[in-house]
Amino acid sequence: MSKQPAKKSKNKGPFFLILSLLIVILFLLVSFNLNTFLKEDRILGASEIQPFDEVSFWKDFVSVNENYLDGWVELAKLEAKAGKTKEVREILTKIEEIDPNSQKLLDLKNSL
Repeated sequence: MSKQPAKKSKNKGPFFLILSLLIVILFLLVSFNLNTFLKEDRILGASEIQPFDEVSFWKDFVSVNENYLDGWVELAKLEAKAGKTKEVREILTKIEEIDPNSQKLLDLKNSL
């Protein structure tokens, strides 16, 4: 009987282990990035945001800044869109008190 040479065991060593760990880490990073990219709420707390109410914003703003003409003009435009003619007339009176010769007032009256 002839002796056969012993088979060399393939020692994959630390290279294989490091390569395997890097592949696992890469896979985890890719899956995490895809998860965050595909989320519905991209804005922090987006599900908790209430709809913006411009009319109440401008009413609050002009109550503090009574002589801010542009605020009154914006409020008049919004109230006109909502069809509130009584409120629009009151706002136009307030604008006339602030600046009766305002070009913005004339433009607003012409647009309504």
